[in-house]
Amino acid sequence: VDLEAEQVNRRNADSGDVQLGRLERLGVLHADDNAVYYGLVAEVISGDGRARDAVEVGAMTLIKGKLVSYLLYGEFRGKASVDQMLGRQRSNMDRLIAGN
Repeated sequence: VDLEAEQVNRRNADSGDVQLGRLERLGVLHADDNAVYYGLVAEVISGDGRARDAVEVGAMTLIKGKLVSYLLYGEFRGKASVDQMLGRQRSNMDRLIAGN
């Protein structure tokens, strides 16, 4: 993840786009019959230099023998925002599994 953030920052350095600062891995947040859910918090620095924290809640599963990764991003506002996004992501995976 650190290498990926570094590559994004290099690509965006001259364009004034968003850059990634520090990363905090939250690890596995939940696992059920549908998927394994994990999270991270990243400092996002906009083109005008403002920094804010964003959260990613990812889910990984197998569908018909294929690995599927589903990523959800939002503003980090503490544990409550992670819990809320985890709930949304679990619902997303329920629908994905049901549809396949």
